[in-house]
Amino acid sequence: MSLKLKISFESLYGNTEELITAKNPSDDSLYSEFSPAQIFIGEYWDDFALPVFFCNTKHQSVLILGLGLGAGIRPLIATGMVANVTAVDVDINFINSAKKIYETNFSGLNVKIIHDDAEQFVSKHLEKYDLIWIDLYDEQGLPEFLTKPLFYEKLHRILNNSGVVAINLFTVPAHLRQLEGGTMPLQVSKLLTQSGFTLQFGIPYRQNFTLVARQNSSLTYISPQHLEISELNQMLRTKDQAGLLLQSLRARFASEVSIRDFGFNKGWNTFSARNAMCKERWTEFLREFFHFTTDETLSIFKINSWGDLIELMKNPNTAPSFLEEIYMSSPIFARVFPVYISSRTSFSDSPDYSWYPKWVFCNLPKLIAIDEQEAILFHLTQAVSMVIHISAKYHELLPLAFDALRVAMESTPHKKSTPNDFITKI
Repeated sequence: MSLKLKISFESLYGNTEELITAKNPSDDSLYSEFSPAQIFIGEYWDDFALPVFFCNTKHQSVLILGLGLGAGIRPLIATGMVANVTAVDVDINFINSAKKIYETNFSGLNVKIIHDDAEQFVSKHLEKYDLIWIDLYDEQGLPEFLTKPLFYEKLHRILNNSGVVAINLFTVPAHLRQLEGGTMPLQVSKLLTQSGFTLQFGIPYRQNFTLVARQNSSLTYISPQHLEISELNQMLRTKDQAGLLLQSLRARFASEVSIRDFGFNKGWNTFSARNAMCKERWTEFLREFFHFTTDETLSIFKINSWGDLIELMKNPNTAPSFLEEIYMSSPIFARVFPVYISSRTSFSDSPDYSWYPKWVFCNLPKLIAIDEQEAILFHLTQAVSMVIHISAKYHELLPLAFDALRVAMESTPHKKSTPNDFITKI
């Protein structure tokens, strides 16, 4: 390992443990969250490391469109494959905050922060990148220019021939049932395809969804052995070792996306449209879920409403056996557990859900044997995220998490040959 890389890793940790957050003033929702003392924090920003594993170079130049506080930058660099990062944001408050954070805590990292409009930056910029990360939202939802093919066509000009584009999309229904038309992942997938990008991967994370698309060459996962992750991990703190290993696994088991033809619905890019669809699809999912639980094996649990299910999730005596019965019969219905439970991790008044990561870690070989992608992309992902989360509620389970990660690392993906995506399959 080069001295330069060692210095870079030593520079990944700041000199304060203060948690920094930024919220949307209109609805108090979380814009960005940042911990100088921890790289992988058990939130969706950890997924910024994901597309790095699909690039064909180990010295990547990365462009981030949509900086926030910069929480996604260090997960990128922690892979050991990123040489430099350029981050662009139109919000001067975020720019000033991020510059202060990085100048104070991470001056040794090769990060350039630029105040500019993302659309204008892409139109006028000449430098090429190996990876372009798009994480752009305003108070209404996706900016209008992200709903047009023209923006994605312009990305080709500043992307290297073997380059990769990744987009963070905010969506819950795509995890729960087959959807037509208006969801963000479906629409953006279509736009990317229309604009000349191919071979996409869709990777779910709680309420978010990462789309990965290639420019020209095939997307190839770079195995951890080639990255010498065991050596790199020695320079990371324990939770960050787990976070990095998890991201490499998520890339390894990523699901190929098959894009179908569908119509565009007006307003699909707004939070209001997304929330309305969430409500509608969630109602449909629960109706099917409760019908499923009337099966003779599951009826003894007496789950007839969402309130009943929430109460059951709090009960460490009955919840594991209920979840196991569901996973054995229909892994897709079992997704409701990680999507809901892990989203409660950051709530200070949330119940003790430690039974869930314990159940995942102890049963992982059996879960993988039934459905490896469900086991790793949903259950292992959220169980490890709960353990490494900056709330530190379940950090005592870290040894179990590492044991489970090792089990998963020894597994071989078997479903790569057939498109099996989380947008269109359910």
